[in-house]
Amino acid sequence: MEGFDPVTECPNTSPAEGEDAVRESVDEKVESLFAEITDDLDRDLVNSDLQSASPVRLEIGGDQSLNVQEASSLAARSSATVILVAGEAESGKTTLLVELYAQFLLGAFADWSFGGSETLVALERRHAAARASSGRIVPTTERTQDEDMRFLHFRLGKNGSIREVLVSDLRGELFENVRNGADVRDQVPVAIRADKSIVLVDGEQLIKPGTRGAALFHLRQLVGGLVGPGGVRPNSPLAIICAKADMLPAAVRDEVHTRLSAMAEEFGNRAEKPAVFILTARSDDATTSRASLKALFEWMIASDDATARNVQYQNSLGDRQFWREPPIGRNLD
Repeated sequence: MEGFDPVTECPNTSPAEGEDAVRESVDEKVESLFAEITDDLDRDLVNSDLQSASPVRLEIGGDQSLNVQEASSLAARSSATVILVAGEAESGKTTLLVELYAQFLLGAFADWSFGGSETLVALERRHAAARASSGRIVPTTERTQDEDMRFLHFRLGKNGSIREVLVSDLRGELFENVRNGADVRDQVPVAIRADKSIVLVDGEQLIKPGTRGAALFHLRQLVGGLVGPGGVRPNSPLAIICAKADMLPAAVRDEVHTRLSAMAEEFGNRAEKPAVFILTARSDDATTSRASLKALFEWMIASDDATARNVQYQNSLGDRQFWREPPIGRNLD
């Protein structure tokens, strides 16, 4: 395999060997990323108002995605914001998370800096297929395969404070079941704990009139199922998103925005009317992609006035609970 970059180009490499080599390459890049982030944090601390304060060291690393117990523990000790990302299979849920992570690989994003993750390896592996070094002609993201409730973690910093964010990474089949009438409490028991919720529709399904109506109807059914009994709380912000909007002609994009805005009005009896975003997370135009991601990220990271709560739910794994207390941000002073 020597001399081939990526190694999957080697004609004598089997698919399994190629995948192993890619995983090894990802692990090496994670180690390099650890060093880069640590250097950036050290430089930021020296140049910030914190230079006269006691030395602060932040944990950068992390491994795989978090299960409910691990996410609950992190939420309890850090007042993490929990965001539910919902959508059918291949609607762009994992791609959204990967592309948000990719923005921080370029530096600060929307005035926030990446301060590490308890799931850094998981983020890197999901992002690996989108790298030019993966050897793939078209950037892709592997579908989520985990059977249980899983979360990805972002630690973000701004003006001397740290914000912990937990974002769900769940299989699309769970949301398809909710759309078809299954109880959200059984399919997505963490929905009631979400501080914010994002519901995506696959823009590719909106290109042709023949599939557009069905896709929007399914989206309405999914949103209705998620806000039903045992689902996302009425006072938690909700966003309806058209993903892969770069695939849509301008006229269709405008029509989709109008119809999603009308759908938001239908669910306007919530404490806050759902927000609508037209997202081009992986457009050929990097400026357009970054701008649309920035608008959504600012919505995701905006503070709320959530009060302390202890929300419990039942599922097949037994009792689980998330617990958090204000404030959302944790000051380092």
